[in-house]
Amino acid sequence: MIYEDEQLPIQKHGKITIKPECVKEYNENMESVDKTDMLLNLSLLNAYSSYKTVTGNHIPIAQFQMELIKQIIEKYHTDRVTKSRPPTKDQPSKLIDRHFPSEVPATQSGRLARRRCQLCKKNNKRTDTRYMCTECDVSLCTAPWF
Repeated sequence: MIYEDEQLPIQKHGKITIKPECVKEYNENMESVDKTDMLLNLSLLNAYSSYKTVTGNHIPIAQFQMELIKQIIEKYHTDRVTKSRPPTKDQPSKLIDRHFPSEVPATQSGRLARRRCQLCKKNNKRTDTRYMCTECDVSLCTAPWF
């Protein structure tokens, strides 16, 4: 019987390392998650390639991905906020309105600008971000707030 804290020898690339059983099981079962992630990335790349071919517009893939996310949110967004579940400290008002991430405008010298995330600040955490909601002029980290 293998106990949770028991170490197992694992051979990889000709080297033997010792790993806990839980790490071994996690690595064995991540295969389907990795494949799904790879397929999503491939779908994004195909959509990006098609977009460039059809429109002739050569934007950075990160910008394309953000625009795609915005359009998906706009199309499938529903107001599912319930009055019975008030915001918690970890999720202050968890974006009940339509907030869309945009990059913080560059400085006059052309350098990338960063601003302090307002929700992290409320949780006494110092996090600078390059993203903001232009509609309400609030800077937010892309994860977990957007």
